[in-house]
Order: sequence, then C-alpha cells, then structure tokens
Amino acid sequence: MVDSLEALAAGKALLREDAEIVLKYKDVVKQALINAVKRARSCVLRYEYVYDEIHNIIEDEDEAREVESAAWATLRDVKIDDIVVYKIYTDEDTSENDVVVVLFDEKLTHRQLKILEEVASLYAVGEYEYDVYDREDGRFYDAVTSRYKRDEVYTVLHNLVQMWTNCRSVIEELEEEDEEGGEL
Repeated sequence: MVDSLEALAAGKALLREDAEIVLKYKDVVKQALINAVKRARSCVLRYEYVYDEIHNIIEDEDEAREVESAAWATLRDVKIDDIVVYKIYTDEDTSENDVVVVLFDEKLTHRQLKILEEVASLYAVGEYEYDVYDREDGRFYDAVTSRYKRDEVYTVLHNLVQMWTNCRSVIEELEEEDEEGGEL
C-alpha cells in the first residue's frame, strides 16, 4: 500500500516529524529523485544517488543532512504528487545496498514488489554462497566481491522495473526536456 506524503505527515507519530520535513522540502526531494533517475538512467536507484542529489541541491550541510535523513525515513511506499517511491531493503544488518524504485504516475503490484525484494536479497548472501558467471570458462565461480559490487543484482532489478513500467519512456522524456533547456 502506498501512502501519500501528506497522509504520513498527518498520521503515524513515528514518521510524522520526518514526513513534515520532507513535505516542507517536497520540491527539493522531488527534484533530487528526478535528478537521480536522470543521472542513473534508471528508475531503480542505489539510495546514495538520492543522498548525493539532495546534497547537490541544498548548499547548507546541516540542512541537507536533516532533509536527507528525513527522506531516508520517509521514502518507503510513499507517493509525492505524481512520484511513487518504494524502498527495497536488502539486508537487515546494513542499509548500504538498499535500493529505491522511483515511478512516475505508476505503482508496482504487491507481487512485483515481492519479486524485487527476493532478487535484492541476493545482496545479503554471504561471500562464498554467491556465484558469478565467467563467460570465458562458461562456468560459475565463488564470488569474492563485496556485496555492494554485485552489479548483476542491480541490473536484474533495473531490467524487471523497465519491463513492468514506463520507466524507459519517462527517462527519454526527462532527457528531451534537458536538451530543450526545460525542467520538470
């Protein structure tokens, strides 16, 4: 279920304060999401992309940190005007690999979200329980890469969202607007 940002700000005490901050800086957060989608050319984002964009927009470090922290707490199954944001938790012990799915005028089904969560759970698999494919040898080998560098997991998440949504056309529209000098 996707809640509106306004409903979060008026609702649960746990998220109310963070939601109020994001509501106050709604245009900044929306622009940060849009910029991150454009920069990654994907509607599936590592959260650090959103973090970076918030800090690029807000010059004051303390203010940027406050907005980013509130966004981190709030951007989970939430709708901000025409933007729907889902946070996919990948590991209960760390948030470093969590991803954010940003959609424009669309929602994922419960089943689609569960599939993304299952794929993303591969980030949390231990080093030697995870294999990578070597094209040259045509076989799989134990992965000795950090969880964060599991680009194939990120690529699968991206491709699933591309298949299910209009993300590709949204990105093309955003790029066209940039070429024309306009902004969303």
